[in-house]
Amino acid sequence: MVKFLLDKPKVELREWKIEDAPDLTVAINNKNVLDNLRDGIPYPYTEKDAAEYIAATLSAKEDSQYAFAICLDDKAIGSIGVFRKDNVHRYTAEMGYYIGEPYWGNGIMTEAVRQMCAYVFGNTDIVRIFAEPYAHNSASCRVLEKAGFQFEGVLRQNVVKNGQLVDMKMYANIRGRKEPMFQDIKARITEPEVGVIISYAAIDGSPEGIAKEAGKYLSSDKLNFYGWIEDGRVIGVCGFEVHGDKVEIHLIAITEDRQRQGVGGAMIAALQKMYGLPLEAETVEEAVGFYRKRGFVTTAFQHPEWGEKYTCVLRTKADFTAEELAEAQRSLLSTLKKCEKVLESYKLPQSQRTLTERRVAALKIALELIAKEQSREYHGLDKSAIIVAHHIDDSPS
Repeated sequence: MVKFLLDKPKVELREWKIEDAPDLTVAINNKNVLDNLRDGIPYPYTEKDAAEYIAATLSAKEDSQYAFAICLDDKAIGSIGVFRKDNVHRYTAEMGYYIGEPYWGNGIMTEAVRQMCAYVFGNTDIVRIFAEPYAHNSASCRVLEKAGFQFEGVLRQNVVKNGQLVDMKMYANIRGRKEPMFQDIKARITEPEVGVIISYAAIDGSPEGIAKEAGKYLSSDKLNFYGWIEDGRVIGVCGFEVHGDKVEIHLIAITEDRQRQGVGGAMIAALQKMYGLPLEAETVEEAVGFYRKRGFVTTAFQHPEWGEKYTCVLRTKADFTAEELAEAQRSLLSTLKKCEKVLESYKLPQSQRTLTERRVAALKIALELIAKEQSREYHGLDKSAIIVAHHIDDSPS
């Protein structure tokens, strides 16, 4: 399958024409496309099927559905539609869409969804547009998130597709929504206001350092950059990467006037809700308290040239294996011995001695919690404060 890599493609939505039948046939006559759609579409898909669909769409009852061709240079490469519900759901509509496989991964579908929502909210009385992609269709979920839809939950074993029970995810976009949103803002990462927020957490907060940080996200499809938005204003940012078994957080930062007001915790909760995977963050000692207060536990720490770093993990449940507990115990014991040796062997300034003593106390608490978990006396290890930190008190959040 030949893939087309397009430089900022110009996407247009327009009414279907009977002449689009050959292009529609090419777009949808593909098992990879059909596997992500509802059943009932013929396969193989012929030009006769396409012509019948277009004719039915053009003759549909006015105000009941809004279906358009997704076009590049007036060539139909996909379809998008919003279908109004009835009775008590008459101000709610469901969205469906697809484009031909060669055009995947170019941002075309995201732009089409945005245009469709703008059209529906601007020309109808529909208040809520929802979509239900299969839970395993991460690309479709990403389209909705980038287009401003909010994830509302998982519909477990909701449908049968290809002979298997499949989960679906519920996403919705609400007209004139005012509540906070956690959504993709990578396209805004170079905006000055966003750069200021990044500077609060970046290792290098200079203009050059911020530009380098932004470039890292813009040059990688694997790195996500989301923002917490209230009343149209970005007040927090989160850079992360989704792996098969975890979500790796690279950056969390909050605008200065909204720090210590729960925004960071809200973004972490949003990530948990979106992906249902363990969260992992590598951070410096100044930020350990932020993660500790939100239930993260430290499984290891490193000593890079510029200082200590901590790896913090937030599990979805208390599912640490015996091997993981033993490894954490060995790491903590090793650090404890080093700290105790420093206290015994060196005459430290009082401030440094106090910090080291606090760290020793934190290590002992961590080891005690691990011992209880190993003996099955404690069953909440995923929410405990097993943190290798210099301070027992809260770090700035």
